[in-house]
Amino acid sequence: MEDEYLKQKATFTNQRNELYERRDRLARIVEDEAGKMTAFLQKGQYSYQDGEQFYRSLQQLMEDSQFVCRHREDELQYQEDLLNRDYRKKQDELEQTIGDLRRSYARAIK
Repeated sequence: MEDEYLKQKATFTNQRNELYERRDRLARIVEDEAGKMTAFLQKGQYSYQDGEQFYRSLQQLMEDSQFVCRHREDELQYQEDLLNRDYRKKQDELEQTIGDLRRSYARAIK
């Protein structure tokens, strides 16, 4: 029971870490693309307004990504909370059963 619980906890941790890695990777890509656009605008002697729609699109992409990331984090946390609750419930039931068996054994040997 505990081994399965620990495996599932590790799975949640791995999923959360992967989620953060993806978020960070996207942020680096967006930052890199914004830098390329800035260089392009400067090289062509364009104004910021000429690339404004591009920058807004990047910003919207990041906002959408952050929303999805938070939603997935919430889902993972909810699933992990359920796992913890179920594990504690089963553990309490086992401890209760062990206690009952000990009491029964103690009565039987008297």
